[in-house]
Amino acid sequence: MKVILVALPGEITVNGTVDETIPLLSIYLLGACIQARCYQVEILDSSKFKVLRHESILNTLNERLCSNISESDIVCFSCNTFNWSITKLACSIIKTKIRALTIVGGLHPSFFYKHIMNTTDIDYIFRGEGEYALPNLIDAICNKGDFSIIEGLSFRHNGLIHHNRGNGVVDLMSYSKLPLPLFEQIPEGVYKVAPVETSRGCLFSCCFCSIPFRRNRRIFELEEIKRRVEQAKQYASIFKNKRVINFADDCFTHDPDRIRKISDMLSSSSDGFSYFIEARINDLLNENILDFLYPEWLNGMQIGVECGYDEGIQLVGKGTDVKRLYQCIELLFRHGLSDLAFFSFIIGFPWETEVQINMTLDTIEDLCDRFNIKVTLNWLIPLPSRLWNQRKKYGIDLDETLFDKIGWILEEDYFKKAHPRIDEIIFNRVEKRIMQIQLKGAQVAHPIPEIGAKLISPHMFKGL
Repeated sequence: MKVILVALPGEITVNGTVDETIPLLSIYLLGACIQARCYQVEILDSSKFKVLRHESILNTLNERLCSNISESDIVCFSCNTFNWSITKLACSIIKTKIRALTIVGGLHPSFFYKHIMNTTDIDYIFRGEGEYALPNLIDAICNKGDFSIIEGLSFRHNGLIHHNRGNGVVDLMSYSKLPLPLFEQIPEGVYKVAPVETSRGCLFSCCFCSIPFRRNRRIFELEEIKRRVEQAKQYASIFKNKRVINFADDCFTHDPDRIRKISDMLSSSSDGFSYFIEARINDLLNENILDFLYPEWLNGMQIGVECGYDEGIQLVGKGTDVKRLYQCIELLFRHGLSDLAFFSFIIGFPWETEVQINMTLDTIEDLCDRFNIKVTLNWLIPLPSRLWNQRKKYGIDLDETLFDKIGWILEEDYFKKAHPRIDEIIFNRVEKRIMQIQLKGAQVAHPIPEIGAKLISPHMFKGL
């Protein structure tokens, strides 16, 4: 039995696929779990499907799939909302030309599994975490077993679609028994840094986030973390940044005692490796944590703020406020960590008018003037989330069929439908103000949405 695991490119612009910084860890971990059951496993990384124009994706899929998957029995896809449309097309090609069984999992199918089963001929969808569910499904396929006992599985039987209860969840004890990811199959020189998990799930539930396991965090034991860090170091030479590792945790900084133990472990190596983390404002206000974020091993930290005004922060669900944001930055300065911090903001939440957007820009401008912080600023993209479920309340006229279209983010009416309170005049004023902030020397990275760029008026640049 030959099993192929595929990750397809996420974002496609008019200039083709966008290069990813970090490999999709899930397919390499799932591949290891399947291989441990003695199946032949091959991984097709998303870099194999790179195109220079989005119109070329069909020909590229045909060529790469037919040349690499023709002798496979089962093809598995891990997908999110950005690469779902390409995954759907790939599954159609496979069913037409190769006739292998198709299995999909990941954030997008976990959320839209009913729609996908009703509108495609995909054979199986598993919801949630698949480290045990996917090998069990392959065993059932090979041995004609009972599909109904596999938690979180959607499947077809006798012309009917069945949706089993639950979502696949890997408990903490079971995780420590999993094999290490197949780093040996990651293509060399493609990605910047190696990813490592030290926990899974999130303690919070931000309204825009697609993470399926909220308020369900599983913390790995120190020995397990060490085992996975050592593997990443072993394969570090295949990455562009050969001495940087990314901790792929949503709540890395939550527990001071845990941070101390991890910091001691990392510092004791003295091997020149550094680590990028995600951090939260309220966590960093605990100086016991800052005391253990040593610049010797800390490469950088991403801090999600999202809104620059208290009402927006509350609606998002961040559990903090603007006052604490300022306190956090002041503490980072005192500990010599401010240059390692990147603060992320989002504009265009569905409750926001130009007034609220300007409140966020006011905060960004003031923080940049006073502290010279680094900021990433993006327009909201409505993805599967609590906010998506509430979209009609805000007048967002979109449904899940949007994501079935290749290049949906380039659709002419997408931006307007996703931001019904933002017309072209407001959009131009907002973009002009962001440019003015940048021209003052602020370190604000702000990619203008490609479809949004069509709304820009040439008059916007007058006076800049």
